[in-house]
Amino acid sequence: MGIIDKFFVRKDARKELEMILSNMSPWHSALFYADEEVSRILQELYNRWEQNDRRGEPLDYAKDDELELLLAKAKRVARMPAWQAFRGVVSL
Repeated sequence: MGIIDKFFVRKDARKELEMILSNMSPWHSALFYADEEVSRILQELYNRWEQNDRRGEPLDYAKDDELELLLAKAKRVARMPAWQAFRGVVSL
């Protein structure tokens, strides 16, 4: 895959992640952000963002594998019925 192709794949993945996150119910969102891997990655993204004088957005500093993992987890949580997301949050 060439650099230009990789750029568009990454851009599409980011757009999809942002769309999924913006359309999640509060229960789905809480379950997504409570995930340990998601929390670890987001903390690392915020650290990189801070180190770069807060230029852009924290998601701009995601590595490809981090972006893929966040997208996969967001898709998994978004597919859950609301009752299951609620149960997941309550059991935390």
